[in-house]
Amino acid sequence: MGKVKVFTGQAGTGKTFSLMQSLSQIIPEREWLKFETILALTFMHGSRKRLETNLKFVKTDFKVRYECSTIDSFALTMLNWFRSYIGISKIIRPNEEVVSENEFEHFMSLEMVREKTVHLLQFDSVRRFIENSYPYIVIDEFQDCTGTLLEIVKQLSNSTNILIASDQFQQLSNPESKEGMQWIIESQFEHKNLNESGVKRTNNNKILVSATCLRTGVRTEGSKIKIFPCPGGKKGSFPLAEYHLKANIYYTLACGNIAIISPTQNSPFVSRLLESLSIPYTYKKAPFKTIGPYNQLLGFENSVDIDELVKDLPRSPFTKKALKELKTKNQFILNKCVDRLNKRLSLRGIDTISYDDFYYVLKQTAHTYDNFYKKENTAKLIFTTVHGAKNREFDNVIVLWPYNVTSNLMQKRKLLYNAITRAKQNAVVIIQYKSDKVADLANDDLFGLIIDEINNQ
Repeated sequence: MGKVKVFTGQAGTGKTFSLMQSLSQIIPEREWLKFETILALTFMHGSRKRLETNLKFVKTDFKVRYECSTIDSFALTMLNWFRSYIGISKIIRPNEEVVSENEFEHFMSLEMVREKTVHLLQFDSVRRFIENSYPYIVIDEFQDCTGTLLEIVKQLSNSTNILIASDQFQQLSNPESKEGMQWIIESQFEHKNLNESGVKRTNNNKILVSATCLRTGVRTEGSKIKIFPCPGGKKGSFPLAEYHLKANIYYTLACGNIAIISPTQNSPFVSRLLESLSIPYTYKKAPFKTIGPYNQLLGFENSVDIDELVKDLPRSPFTKKALKELKTKNQFILNKCVDRLNKRLSLRGIDTISYDDFYYVLKQTAHTYDNFYKKENTAKLIFTTVHGAKNREFDNVIVLWPYNVTSNLMQKRKLLYNAITRAKQNAVVIIQYKSDKVADLANDDLFGLIIDEINNQ
């Protein structure tokens, strides 16, 4: 059984930094063989990208190999390497549908991939492979490892050394699962609580006090971040919210990048505010200055729209000629998809491929583009969801909070906490609300936690 070390702490306390610092101390303590690798695992591809950026020193400073993957991708890779152990000879592909196969591939659900990986990791020979290949495994955002993902981590801990970073309050799944932390406590692993060293991301006390109130669920004294409640206007407009959004962009744009963060992007309130960035606002009183438009600065973090790519394509089998014609569209993802399909046709010795197979490969190509090709958004002004902002930091944050956030109170506290704690310098919240008076929020279960007499002035 390997050694497990755990770092826990609230947002901004340096959990990922502590993982990297531990590695920098551990690596020189042993001789590394050429085939030995540090494996870094996380839950989502966005976190994987950022974790990989932090790991570059492993190769440059110590000349040691590293791999960075989501736990699901690692599970699928392991299952394909050792698929004969579970009686499968064909390549295993994840599929949302029921278990199926064709002449060349075996399809199973992602949950089944996880379950079979848990079983696979119990073979002695597989455990030895893990032990010899990955002397250390780093797991970030561990709070998101629940169910069979957690079982995979438990099995890995039987084979090698693991470094873990976790914050239970940043788990955004609903309902919440605490089984990961229970495993850590019951196993009595080496545990360092980083809360004792304080938050390093920001020294803005308003953000710190507001975050503490949301985290504890207790309203405490002290200045808190600005809240702007905004009622709707005529024909679905939100004139006051539009003003506050543009004004806050105007006053903070010179102070670094700005993230506009919302619990959801499927809201008329959010959509209308983002659309309003294309329209300048002019103060009607002296000094009569105009602010905006800001739409040209706005970057989005949307995934590739596959349905948009295929909307004009026939729902019929594709010949080599038809695939060649697709490349004339000069669309990066279609081109990569066609290249993959041509290799598949050549390897299988066939001339046509079904539309379903084409669509499946297109989805995989788009997934690869979103998570590996597409660079981190470096726009001065971006919009992202709370989930998309996890494990990131920005100079300034503007939270758009629509009326239709339907989660329970604990989940809302977590969502708002994760949004405002992304900020290093400033954070404000613009709320879709029936009144424009902050005092009217005093009895609100969520926002009543983070209003004070200063905000009410």
